[in-house]
Amino acid sequence: MFRIVREAVLCKRRFARTLGLAILLASQGVNTRAQERVPSLGTDNNARAQAPEDAPIPPAAGSKGGATPRKATWRKLSGNFLQDQKDLWLFPMKLAQGHHWLPAALVVGVTAGLIATDPKTMPHFRQTNGFSGFNSAFSV
Repeated sequence: MFRIVREAVLCKRRFARTLGLAILLASQGVNTRAQERVPSLGTDNNARAQAPEDAPIPPAAGSKGGATPRKATWRKLSGNFLQDQKDLWLFPMKLAQGHHWLPAALVVGVTAGLIATDPKTMPHFRQTNGFSGFNSAFSV
């Protein structure tokens, strides 16, 4: 009996780790604009110093174009935040134009699958003591 319970707990832990890793990996591609490499303006250090501050930054090599990287300064924080909010709220219009269907379908499909399996999986999580050390693992 103890062996079966232990295997169930280990299976749930493995599932939780896999799910956490999948979420972490999926979140890495969400906003990569701020982390793109900017090619140097030249081999001469004076060329970089002579570039104006508000000059557009060329897209990184291998990037898909579309969005250009922007500078992250305290002065431009509110403008960048508003631009991000605009991108978020106008995302459904991009879907209507036929863009980004695969990632949107994956997110909706995984969410629907989790909701559909919730009545079957939730009793197992309520009856286990496997999460007793969860809060202590993340406490400082």
